[in-house]
Amino acid sequence: MHLGFLRVFAATVFLMGFSIASHVQAAEAEAAAVVAVAKIGFYVAKLGKSSIDPGAPTRILIAAEGGTVGTLFQEAAVSQGYLIRDRFPDDQIVFIFVNENREVGQEPMLRRWGLEVVDRVSEELSLPRLMAGLLPFGAIRSIDIYAHSWKDYAVLTSQNRFTGDRSLSVLAGHFTDDAYAIFHGCNAGWELAPKAAREWRIPVAGSLVGTNFEKLHSNGNFYFNDEATKPPGPWASENALSFSYRRSCRAGGCLRMKPDNRPYDGVHGRVFSGAPFYKFFCIGLESARCLQGMTMSVLSQLDLSPLNDERSKEKYRIAVENMLCPIDRGSTLREDCRRALRAALKSGDLKYSPFAGTLAICSWSECRTPWFFEESEAFVSEYFNYLNGLKLLLQRL
Repeated sequence: MHLGFLRVFAATVFLMGFSIASHVQAAEAEAAAVVAVAKIGFYVAKLGKSSIDPGAPTRILIAAEGGTVGTLFQEAAVSQGYLIRDRFPDDQIVFIFVNENREVGQEPMLRRWGLEVVDRVSEELSLPRLMAGLLPFGAIRSIDIYAHSWKDYAVLTSQNRFTGDRSLSVLAGHFTDDAYAIFHGCNAGWELAPKAAREWRIPVAGSLVGTNFEKLHSNGNFYFNDEATKPPGPWASENALSFSYRRSCRAGGCLRMKPDNRPYDGVHGRVFSGAPFYKFFCIGLESARCLQGMTMSVLSQLDLSPLNDERSKEKYRIAVENMLCPIDRGSTLREDCRRALRAALKSGDLKYSPFAGTLAICSWSECRTPWFFEESEAFVSEYFNYLNGLKLLLQRL
């Protein structure tokens, strides 16, 4: 029994443990099993077979209800989880996944991904349940939340939202000195991410536009998961770019999320500005702490080799450029963006932007749509922040 997580949930939720007596008919046993699976609201799983240690440096990856995208949130989280384990083998990787299949459950899929199921929780995933479950962890190094979202909330389930209210503050003080958090869904950078940054007192990032899934192509680049717009050739079957070994895409290792390169115009309405990257917010903290969390986020994403030698400085810079710069079918847009950022390093000019729309004006605490006479420096400024974070990291090595 993995008491580290169960201890907190015991007061509010119960675990599925239906015991079927041997004399029950096979049909009745099967029916009972179906009922049990249907009542599982979410799974708690981890990489590795050891029990959860609340005191260990811990990465939390949350995949909320996918709805129209099915289990893609979970697959992106699994890809990131394996990447983190490859680069930070001493960190504990914990997954919290909504049960997307109430008929047969998701354990076969979780096992195929190599995850060890710790808990099967018979309550819906809600913000109070989530905060209570995370409270025992004393050294949270990152929280990545994959969920549909709007400006001021993320959708955990059809009935439960993740909001930026004061209840988040219970986790303040439970993070490591280099911790960060990212909301990977649409538009969470406008309100939800800044609120979480204020309550958690760590750097928190969110998107200012819609987000989509990027898949590794056989040419070595990530492209949005769209057969109509991807370049010629097949998707990759394995990933040797991000990992120190060849990882099968089917086992989870080739999917990530990235903001779009245009302002949001969708089911929630229209937004008149944005940015093509996850914007970090850092409120009430020294700039060095903000940069430290940003650097850790880069090292924890797909598309980077480990930072272990002089050549890795250039790999880190390329990874940051790949995170910030959009890509088109022929990759010319990204290469133009990369050259412009390198030129900005020499000139100090902060006005460049590859965004296909009005670039939001941003600070550490908020973003807003510019007035007609204003010109944003948010894109190049974020690039400089990432590189300055690398300098601080290298000084500590």
